[in-house]
Amino acid sequence: MRKPIKQFVNPNTKQSSKVTPEMISSLLLPLGLFFLEILLQKTATNMHGSDYYLQITLIACGTGLVIETILEIIRSTKIRCTIRFIVLELFTLWFMISYFSDNSYRVFMDIASVFGGAGDVINEFGETLWTILTKGFPMIALYHIPSFFCMILFLLTKRNIKRKRTGILLKGLIGVFIIGLTLLMYFKDPYAYSKLTTDYNYDTSVRSLGMITSFVTDIKYKLFGNPFDKAFVDDDPIPDDSTPDEAPKHGSDTNIDSDEPEQDIIVYSRNEIEIDFDSLIESAPNNTLKDVYSYLSSRQGSYKNSYTGLFEGKNLILICAEAFSKEVIDPILTPTLYRMAYQGIYFEDYYQPAWGGSTSSGEFSMLTGIIPVEQVNSVYRAIGRDLRFCLGNQLRSMGYFSAGYHDGEYTYYDRHKTHTWFGYDIWMGRGNGMEKGCPFLWPESDLDMMKYTVPMYIDQEHFNIYYMTISGHANYSVSANAISDRNWDAVKDLDYSYAVRSYLAANLELEYAMEYLIGALEEAGKADDTVIVLTADHYPYGLEDSTAWATSGDCLADLYGYKADSNSTRDHNALIIWSGCLEDMDSIVVTEPTYSLDIVPTLSNLFGFEFDSRFLVGRDVFSDEMPLVIWVDHSWMTDKGYYDAVKNVFTPKDGVDVSEAYIEAAKNIVQNKFSYSKAIHEFDVYGYVFSAETG
Repeated sequence: MRKPIKQFVNPNTKQSSKVTPEMISSLLLPLGLFFLEILLQKTATNMHGSDYYLQITLIACGTGLVIETILEIIRSTKIRCTIRFIVLELFTLWFMISYFSDNSYRVFMDIASVFGGAGDVINEFGETLWTILTKGFPMIALYHIPSFFCMILFLLTKRNIKRKRTGILLKGLIGVFIIGLTLLMYFKDPYAYSKLTTDYNYDTSVRSLGMITSFVTDIKYKLFGNPFDKAFVDDDPIPDDSTPDEAPKHGSDTNIDSDEPEQDIIVYSRNEIEIDFDSLIESAPNNTLKDVYSYLSSRQGSYKNSYTGLFEGKNLILICAEAFSKEVIDPILTPTLYRMAYQGIYFEDYYQPAWGGSTSSGEFSMLTGIIPVEQVNSVYRAIGRDLRFCLGNQLRSMGYFSAGYHDGEYTYYDRHKTHTWFGYDIWMGRGNGMEKGCPFLWPESDLDMMKYTVPMYIDQEHFNIYYMTISGHANYSVSANAISDRNWDAVKDLDYSYAVRSYLAANLELEYAMEYLIGALEEAGKADDTVIVLTADHYPYGLEDSTAWATSGDCLADLYGYKADSNSTRDHNALIIWSGCLEDMDSIVVTEPTYSLDIVPTLSNLFGFEFDSRFLVGRDVFSDEMPLVIWVDHSWMTDKGYYDAVKNVFTPKDGVDVSEAYIEAAKNIVQNKFSYSKAIHEFDVYGYVFSAETG
């Protein structure tokens, strides 16, 4: 009997015809990135990417295919699988960090902000990190599903497998084609194109266009710059309701009856400094500064008015109150704050934009009058810059005793390095003196800080003081917040959720601090000669549904009495400008929309400083400049309505009708203010201008 002839079978060919763990692994990058993008869109808050789901998923798959093609260069299957797992895990970690950043602060922080501020956050708030790792474990596990499968398949991969190079090349070409096609779709869409160029903001881009597109765009701009940052556009005056070019109503005041002589009319000059912009433009060292000088020269400073110099020669105490909100002010619970708000200058429609979710960006906005376009890192960029129009610097230059105080760590966010540039010769916190007067708690007591520091300056002839408080910091529970526990009896019977009552209890420490401060000023006979300005760094995001802050449910809606579903409803707040001298005057009420960038120009005018309002993004609220509130995502509000830049929708106020020309003109003004603020972050603009002016 003839034996059957054995057929030679190439073992490599035979093996390649089977579906192997390594072959399945090669699909994990495109499928894993697809999964992570969709998961982020579904689990993070306030996502607006539904119109771009197709593009988001295409970019994810295309990116995975391209990376997989690059990995195929590695001959060793084991090494290739190891690197594939590492790459997928790095993506997973970034998506997860982004999720928890949004969950904690309601903002996606770019990589510079995370590495710029994360170290402080981790060191200072170890308990918060532990809460994320424990209570957030289900979400951590969910985000790690692709990495888990990659690890399992890696363990099942036993040997090297030769792959056909034609298939590898085809995979890469498909990935490149998918990415190119998707980018073309974005560039042909005016909204998507603007979010990647002139209106680029990392947080908004992630919410609209996905993580991978936004991350790559951000890295590219950080390495090579964003050419659209410097793109100033023509911002013609707002049509219909624009401020006239000549003689606005506050440009001249009249307090006369019809039979009084005409010569009693007061004509005001502008808050401008004489600057030879033509020479500056001609000698500009680069095109960006040339554009900045052209922009500034095209602006007109706001007029002085009947409030100019109202506070001339007075002392200033500027307070940035941690997570403060307008709802804290109550005639029964917080009578001192109520007195300050309603017997000082009262602001009916004030906003404190979150500016990227950070205390430091909130501080930057109120101290400089410039948009903090680089989130947490905005304050770091201030080091070494000429910031002459900061309130602290203007008063320090007049010989005032200047000091800043914080009841937290003095090095937090590098404030010991940054705040001297904002005008404070002394910066004290826990670690360089404050611990002597503030016993260690979490958070520390604003009242203890006030009792310890007020004697340090109250006997000075003139003082210029800044406080960054901490008692109102999350978490909001008697077990996690020592100040909430201390003041619990005063709020325990209020008709609010437990978290809101804890929040109000924490803020009672600020009330007691203000009661002590005003009492000390009155006892020293300096209440009429001192101005206290108080506002928040950001809204109380620790009341939102959050793993990091151990808050269950939307307690912010409980505090507000409504669901905050937009910037304008979330960021409403209070600005207090009080002095003893105001209590003897007729009430001063500001009804138009105002925000943190208006603080510097308004107080500069009230103190009668010699300053140039053209250099500030905000406005003097007593001038005739158009009221304008700006958010970091390029949304804005005027007295006519609110424009949501993420949804590209303008909502007019009741009974108001505006034209498309009005909306487009306002968008251009906002764009230029962002371009100017970005230039301020990049260059020492004030230093260039005023060093040239002084020779």
